[in-house]
Amino acid sequence: MPNLVVYLDGQLVLASENGYVEKMLSQTEINTLLRKIESTGFFQVVGTGLGSSLIEDDPIYRFDATPESPSDGAGGYVIEVNGIQSKRVFIYGPYKNFVVPALKATHRLLRSYRPEGLQPYQANRIVLWIEKGDYWRDSCCETYNDLGTPLPTEEPVTWPTEFPSLAKLLGNKLGNQIYIQGELAEKLFQFPISYGVVNDQGIEYFIIVRALLPHESLDDSSIPYPYDVENEF
Repeated sequence: MPNLVVYLDGQLVLASENGYVEKMLSQTEINTLLRKIESTGFFQVVGTGLGSSLIEDDPIYRFDATPESPSDGAGGYVIEVNGIQSKRVFIYGPYKNFVVPALKATHRLLRSYRPEGLQPYQANRIVLWIEKGDYWRDSCCETYNDLGTPLPTEEPVTWPTEFPSLAKLLGNKLGNQIYIQGELAEKLFQFPISYGVVNDQGIEYFIIVRALLPHESLDDSSIPYPYDVENEF
């Protein structure tokens, strides 16, 4: 999920240690943040992280050693600013320590940005991914199941009886993804875990509760399995 988003109306949503928080930024606060980004040299960086056939050949990187070969499963970071000055850069995760100084400074700035007056963010749209316990435990290796999902190790959390039955939501599938909005989405967003194992009426399930931020849609590539959102609740 995104770590920090600022919308045109000034709404700020950012990830914290205790979940997402938000605030309405004033125009002065927005301008100050943009000036700080500009001062890092972000807009003068040559390259986008996606402009070369080989990731390591992009000019955003400076290697002092031979980098490891890119992995199909590795993620990355996107820094994007739209305005009078606009720029979008993709940083390949395993190479983040090799980016040019300006990108390191921009990344540090955005990761540490914590203005005063932040309040807990309340999502009213979520995607709920469900797998039945015997499926995710039947893994292809010790830590990952067949879908590549890391296997949790914590004790199961009890699924509240006032929530819809996971057996009903799962149906006869091995895994299912449900789009939920409104009051139920707000309650699920407050559930003690967003990722892990739950026990519903004596049966274990693996779940992912993924909030959809205001700019995100169901076909967004960062939701658990964006190609398989077939259901709405």
